Amino acid sequence: MKKFMISFYCLILLMATSACQTSKGRANYEKIDSDLGAYLQTVTLPKNLTIGFNPSEVKKVQSAKTYIASILKFDENRVIENLLQTDIIATNNYAEGPWYEAGDDELREYLSVYDGGRSLGMNSGVQGGISYSAVKDGIHLGSKLSILVGNAPGPPDNNAQEYGFNLKSDYGSFKNLSFKDYDDVLSELKEILSAVGFPEFTVGETYSLDLQTMLEHRAVYQEAITDFNNEDESEEYTWSKDDEAYLFFFQQVIDDIPLSNIYWQRPNQSALPEEVGATSIEVFYSKDGIRNIIAKDLLDVKKSVEEKTLISTVDALKKLIDSYSEILLENKTTVFSMELCYVAILKSESSFELVPAWIFGIAETSSWKDQRKGKDISLESYSYYVLNAISGERIEKASDIQ
Repeated sequence: MKKFMISFYCLILLMATSACQTSKGRANYEKIDSDLGAYLQTVTLPKNLTIGFNPSEVKKVQSAKTYIASILKFDENRVIENLLQTDIIATNNYAEGPWYEAGDDELREYLSVYDGGRSLGMNSGVQGGISYSAVKDGIHLGSKLSILVGNAPGPPDNNAQEYGFNLKSDYGSFKNLSFKDYDDVLSELKEILSAVGFPEFTVGETYSLDLQTMLEHRAVYQEAITDFNNEDESEEYTWSKDDEAYLFFFQQVIDDIPLSNIYWQRPNQSALPEEVGATSIEVFYSKDGIRNIIAKDLLDVKKSVEEKTLISTVDALKKLIDSYSEILLENKTTVFSMELCYVAILKSESSFELVPAWIFGIAETSSWKDQRKGKDISLESYSYYVLNAISGERIEKASDIQ
């Protein structure tokens, strides 16, 4: 009986100890799962892999819906009525869609309404958007400024990395320019673009292009063109306070979650013309108002599907780290961003499924000696690791069509 009682108490003690350990493990897991920063302090990263984003800035979302969508079709008359400031003087049809020229001696406006080639009975793949330029005194401001600032969202291109003459981050963001405050410009743009027929959007990136930084970039550009053996395009222009402008990269948004505005598909994945790799809205705004708009692949949401729980930020990052643990990284590789976005997966010729996805920005650094220039070169190449935020499976292309 005594032996039985001792065994019984030992069994109770063992069960209690196991219960405490399980409870403690679950508590730690729940704490780590709810805190991406804490997880990063505990995880061992593969050799040459580093985390370059701030985990506290990653938006946590518990659940999201998937949506069925089609390409947004702009009403030409609505666009003309709310965007063009002068009378139409010429029209034409091109592969991307109907084209209009309006204007007078001082101002010329050019507008294309992208219809994918529908008006010509063809499929051009240029769809769901518009292109607009206001050319004042013969100056196309967007083209002029593109010499001195990158005109695409996302990380810097090779020229910006090696030379810096079009590096966006040199310009301030949300900074007021002398001709109008940033908040007033943003408010005006939201009103105009909404009237034109744009869906709900948010600011992805914005830059205040001030004269001082533009002149600094021009000086760098003039030094850099000796490597290109090209003519100095900047010499065609004079530069003044009148050239100052706001540059916006907007993102279409659904349920406070933006659609991806970067091309995330893995390299060497064959793409169909109907695919939507990114939805993009780019706007230049100067003292004369809107000078350029380029928008493409915007989507018209038709219906929602059942809302589902998303995998956590920790689970998503763990999947990426596990994936990189299986390969040998020869170069320094940095995960520079982590963001929840919708991506559009083509389901049929004209129908898309909008899927919430964790998108990781990956930068791989390559270095070499440039014998011609006599200096060391170090550049980053960029790719994206995309996870379905519901299933946790990797997404590699923007189409389910075989």
